[in-house]
Amino acid sequence: MAPIPAPAVLRPAPPEPVAVAESRRQARLLAIAHAGTAPDLSATAEQVRDALRRRWDATLAGLRPYRGEVLRRESVTEVEQRAHRFLAGRAALFAARIDRGRPDDLIAELAARAMDLERRGGDRAAGQFLDWYARFGGDPVPAALLHLHLAYQGLARVRAGCLRHARGDRSAAADVTAFTDLTLRHLRTGTVRLILVGGPSGAGRSLAAGRLADELGAVVLSSDRIRREIAGLDPHISVGAAYREGIHTTEWTERTYAELLWRADHLLRRAETVVLDASWRRRRHRLAARAIGAATYTALTELCCATAPGAADDDWPEAHVIEAETGDGGLRQAMRVVTVVPATGEHGRAQRWTTD
Repeated sequence: MAPIPAPAVLRPAPPEPVAVAESRRQARLLAIAHAGTAPDLSATAEQVRDALRRRWDATLAGLRPYRGEVLRRESVTEVEQRAHRFLAGRAALFAARIDRGRPDDLIAELAARAMDLERRGGDRAAGQFLDWYARFGGDPVPAALLHLHLAYQGLARVRAGCLRHARGDRSAAADVTAFTDLTLRHLRTGTVRLILVGGPSGAGRSLAAGRLADELGAVVLSSDRIRREIAGLDPHISVGAAYREGIHTTEWTERTYAELLWRADHLLRRAETVVLDASWRRRRHRLAARAIGAATYTALTELCCATAPGAADDDWPEAHVIEAETGDGGLRQAMRVVTVVPATGEHGRAQRWTTD
């Protein structure tokens, strides 16, 4: 794999305008250069993943002497845990990229360029650059994987700032803090999530699931739609049937949840955040979803849509109750739970590798 380019500038400067034409030019030149690069596809997915983890571990080891001095211990711990958990459950992601002729080594250069633009021109400049790169035929890198590489670029700058501070440059402390925050922001944004959105009929769970997926850039899977698909029916047309009749029998429900969870597992291993819209009334289905979250090292959040303010589901004590039909208020409530309240499995060390 190609080495991570050394950062040219360490100090986070105040955002300044970055010309659209310059951003477009850089993206075009990089896309052309990458298109002409013969990819090395000899490594396996596990080798690619393990090499990336070793790179993270080496940089984190270099930060060990500075923990508790210029560097917050809890921040480094969170960085390490989030990076390890992402890598532990994504072998299928790297395998898919190898199959498509998209090796991982070119992302490092892309992330380095985007990080420089983000430092100089903010999120918008970096976003424009990445959009142009994709338009010019560059690698359409999955967002979560790109955030991981951007976070590594931030971490490399954290280490450089620590070295400057150790050599007597006290102004470097501000740089270390700024780049640590930037690293964590990318890791948190790129966290792969599994979100269960349940509740009784009429509670607005499909509305909540759709709006939440739009806000997070996630894939939403609906049990109602999947039920109709596996029955060979038009997924866009509602099928009127009483509870436990027609395609709503126990057998059909089990088939539906099995397919729902299989699709979720497939997507999570490829770094896609997934929102699952279903009733989740049965505990065994919730346990199956939690097992998938654990196996893929995915942050799990369980939301139950309420039909009345303050209502709770005693049969689903792990769920956070939200009022889905309160418009933007319901969306804000759901987003707060997903992004602020610690999710199951969001923190903690990845204890083992999965084979995916």
